[in-house]
Amino acid sequence: METNTFSETEKEVLGQIKEHQQNKMLNASELGDLFSNYLGDSLFSCVFEHHLQVVEDDEIKDFLKFALDNSQKKFKDNKRNLF
Repeated sequence: METNTFSETEKEVLGQIKEHQQNKMLNASELGDLFSNYLGDSLFSCVFEHHLQVVEDDEIKDFLKFALDNSQKKFKDNKRNLF
């Protein structure tokens, strides 16, 4: 069973949102905000990957792994929404 199952109400609301947004274009500030988040998240992913390669403290390494996982997840979500 999938963990991303939606109730009938959620499906209805998502359908209404999709229908409403079908012909809507993003304005410049909305697109700029999405692109800024995309660039920031991609930068953080690179920085965290670099620090994981050079860090010696195991406790710090755990925090960096957690931060990298969150950053990559957010990056993929933003990438999917942007493109």
